[in-house]
Formats: sequence, structure tokens, C-alpha cells
Amino acid sequence: MIELKPCPFCGGTKLKIDSKRTFQYGGKRHCSVTVRCMQCHARSPVVGINMPDGRYNEREICESAVIEAWNRRADNA
Repeated sequence: MIELKPCPFCGGTKLKIDSKRTFQYGGKRHCSVTVRCMQCHARSPVVGINMPDGRYNEREICESAVIEAWNRRADNA
């Protein structure tokens, strides 16, 4: 799995991936996740993904997407 970069606001490394929800959306599974800094409480935008049928590694797919988004954000801060 990809490693999270430090918080772009405070440099904190105590980060948590929050799974917001997983539910049926238009007949498909959907997950929404964020990354949160436990030091300054900065939070990434919510990343939502409609899961393809027959995929069972939903958590891994969602976490990878939010980690990539967080790391891009950290590069741009």
C-alpha cells in the first residue's frame, strides 16, 4: 500500500483514514473516505468511488484512492 505523506499544514504524521460510508448507489456499491490529521484536524476532501461489480477488495481500492488524493494535496500545499 502507498504511504501517506505528512500533513501539508502542520507536518504531522499521525494520520487516520476514515471510511465515511458504503452503500448501494444506483444499484452499485459506493464508498466515501477521507484522511484526517490527528494533530491539527485537517481533513482531505471526500473521495467517493462507485465500485465495479464483483469487486471484493473495496476497502483497499477506496483507501488507495484517498491516499493518492492526500499525497497530491500535500505536494500542492
